[in-house]
Amino acid sequence: MKRSHVLAASAMTLLLSACGGSSPSSGTSTTASPSPSPAAVPGDTVKAYFQASISKDCATAFAQLTDPIKSRFGTQAKLCQSIQADTLASFTVTDPGANTGTTATVTVKLVRAPPGKSTTDSVAMLKVNGAWKISAFTVVS
Repeated sequence: MKRSHVLAASAMTLLLSACGGSSPSSGTSTTASPSPSPAAVPGDTVKAYFQASISKDCATAFAQLTDPIKSRFGTQAKLCQSIQADTLASFTVTDPGANTGTTATVTVKLVRAPPGKSTTDSVAMLKVNGAWKISAFTVVS
C-alpha cells in the first residue's frame, strides 16, 4: 500500500471512529462509560475511545487523544461531523499492549458494515501525565 494511502487510511480510521456508531466484539460492554482514572493498560484507552465512539460521546473519544492528533483534525465538533457516514460495525482489541515505560502499541481490528470489510490498525500510545493517550493510528492491513 502506498504511503499516501496508508496515511489517508489512518487519518480516515481516526476520523471515522471518533464518534461513529459501532459495537465492540471483544466481550466488552456496549455502553460507554468514561473512566475518570488513568487507564491501567494502553488497551483500556483504546477500548474507551471506541466505546465512546459507539455511543457517539465525542468528548470522551476526543479526550483519549494526544494534543497533536486533536489539533490535526481541528475541533471536536468538526471531527464528529466528518465521521457521520462511518460504517464501523465492531472492533476487537487483539493486543492490548504492555504497561511499561511511556510508549506502547495496541493492535485493534475494525470491521465495517456491508460488506464486512475489516482492517487491522496499530495504535501508538503515549503516557501523558500518568494516563495512556492515543498518539497515532496506522493501518496495518
